[in-house]
Parts: sequence; C-alpha cells; structure tokens
Amino acid sequence: IGLSGNSASAFVAARASERIDIQTDVVVRPGNASERDKFAHRTVTVDVSDGGCLLISPFPAIVGDIYWLEFSDTHLRVGSLFARCMRCRMVSEGAFELGIKFMVPIDLQSTLITSQSTDKARLP
Repeated sequence: IGLSGNSASAFVAARASERIDIQTDVVVRPGNASERDKFAHRTVTVDVSDGGCLLISPFPAIVGDIYWLEFSDTHLRVGSLFARCMRCRMVSEGAFELGIKFMVPIDLQSTLITSQSTDKARLP
C-alpha cells in the first residue's frame, strides 16, 4: 500500500477517539525523572482526545521522545502524565505544533470541568 492512497479523511478516521477543541495550559518537561528540572515549556492545547492532544509550543519537541505533561485544572482534571511526541512542525517563527500521544489513555468526558461541575463544587 503506497502513501499516495492516504487521504486526510482516512487519517482522521484512523484516530481512536473524538477530539474536543479546548484550550488549557500544559507544562511540558522531560520524561526522565533525573532530567525533569532541565526545562519546563509552557504550552497550550488546541484540542484533546482520550488518546492525546495537540499543543502549541514556543519550543520544538523531539519526535519519539517521552515527556511529562502537567495539565492546569482550568478546563480538565487530568493532572500529570507521560506522553510521546508523535509529530512536531513549525507553524510560525517561535511557534510549534506538537502532536502528542498519551502513554495511557484518559477518559476525557470524566475529566472535563464544566460550569455545572464547578457550581456543584461550590454548593454547601
């Protein structure tokens, strides 16, 4: 099977789960614990799925490397997790698009913070 038979629709259909457009802050650090303090790149998600996310970063990532992602609690209750960079491309000067695959899938629907869930949290 050649690459010429691949299309954008076939690529999207191959994704394991639905993507949700959501912007939340994510800190990207090296996956190796002994190198975790070497850098902490502040990024933002473009979209998130059960299996990964698309990030916009001021720095490129090395495709194939494992990273430690720390999600803010603004829109998602994901916490921190290991992920692999599957692709990196420069979208403009100082901006890179990172295709990220989580090492262990998440249940996106249960991690979403909605106004209803925050209202419940405020009730006595």
